[in-house]
Amino acid sequence: MKTVLFISGVMLALSCSQKEDTSLKKAIAIQEESFSVLDNIQATIQSLRKNPALIDSIAKIEREIAKWENEMVDVPGYESTHHQHKHSHSHKVVELTPDQMLSVQQELRQQLTDIQARLKKLQTGYDKSI
Repeated sequence: MKTVLFISGVMLALSCSQKEDTSLKKAIAIQEESFSVLDNIQATIQSLRKNPALIDSIAKIEREIAKWENEMVDVPGYESTHHQHKHSHSHKVVELTPDQMLSVQQELRQQLTDIQARLKKLQTGYDKSI
């Protein structure tokens, strides 16, 4: 009986560990994608700076990016995979479950995606009121 309970406990621990590992891997991939989106946003901002009429809109977007960077939370284990990026990496370290970390990374990526969409509208001249 003890053997059955022990084996059941080990199997349960392994299945939970695999789910956590999967969630953290997804969170790392999303964080990596977020940094790629941020690179694209910064390149777009550089090209838009040439238009003096967009200075206020760009300043507002840059404030939002600074806020995003302050809210950024590094995924545990991500530090060893992102050495090629040129971003500041003094992000918060927060104790979250793997599923919570995945949700946080999804929300942070969505914030950047929204900023990127507004920048594209600005770039194409559809929305000067960003």
